[in-house]
Amino acid sequence: MPELPTTAKAGARAKGRPLGLARSIVGTPKPIVDKVSAAYELAAEQEPSNRDHILRAHRNFLRDAVYFLYQQNRIADAAAWYKYLGKKYPDKTLLDGKADSLPANLTLDQYVVARVQEDVGETDRNRVKAAIQGLLINAYMNLVMDEDDRYAGFKLLARKVWASYQSKIPQERKGAIGLTEFEDIDREVLARILDPAGGAPPEKRAILRSKLGLPGETVDVRDGGVWINGKRLVENYTIGRSEPPGRSQLIAPFTGLPFTIPKDCYFVMGDNRENSLDSRYWGCVPRNDILGTPVLIYMSLDASRDAWNGDIGARFLAYGNAIIHPGTIRWRRLLHVF
Repeated sequence: MPELPTTAKAGARAKGRPLGLARSIVGTPKPIVDKVSAAYELAAEQEPSNRDHILRAHRNFLRDAVYFLYQQNRIADAAAWYKYLGKKYPDKTLLDGKADSLPANLTLDQYVVARVQEDVGETDRNRVKAAIQGLLINAYMNLVMDEDDRYAGFKLLARKVWASYQSKIPQERKGAIGLTEFEDIDREVLARILDPAGGAPPEKRAILRSKLGLPGETVDVRDGGVWINGKRLVENYTIGRSEPPGRSQLIAPFTGLPFTIPKDCYFVMGDNRENSLDSRYWGCVPRNDILGTPVLIYMSLDASRDAWNGDIGARFLAYGNAIIHPGTIRWRRLLHVF
């Protein structure tokens, strides 16, 4: 028979909810969820005597997987598994103790909100805080997509969850098991999203800053690296040191670094930092001037600067030289797909 994960087997035997397993897989690629779900179903087929218990555990696993996927803003995955849950168990309730909570009666959003309310009924501070953080992440991602009403709804729900939990904590216990102030949790989530090193992609950070009325990010180049808002980027894809140009090399009207990026503008740099005439020299690119995104690198050569600075003759000479001396071709970068 297929080997179920340990947490899944425990959940099946106890007829309970394998919460640890669902929480642990939401940060992994979707095929992992597929495999765990398939393992439950195959085990149910091969163990008729335990079929009901295994399928109950499978249903509970799917309920938790949907909930935690949604919390982590993996909405498409959550929606797909919610649809599957309803198809697989159409006559089983989604919420404990609520006979009318059949899949046909609840939207995905309604189910998640109800699950949050269940969480608030518990006294596990870390779990409630995780629920609040998940709601805030969803709120800000909806704001990025111009879903202002959904942003406001998620933000309001997050605040209500915080207030509801705090109201259940005795005053003398708030220091030990109470949550930090809602505004502090909100700031922590927003800081993670806006973190240049590990947060949202640059375009989403720019939109979010604009929607929230925050100043644009400030970029600087010094000490051989790129710094955004005072934090050095980890760039394992560049060649050479990242250095700022001298004042005499700046192209007007750009006045140099550090530079605060204005709305609807992009600061761009080549990955070959020692041979790239980029935003360090002439400033940012207006959004309206961007025609599309790159698809692949069709050729990459070690050649003189003239070959890439508009000298067509030097460029053809570089290509011809590559045919005679293939060692000048950067084979690792050739046909790299973005």
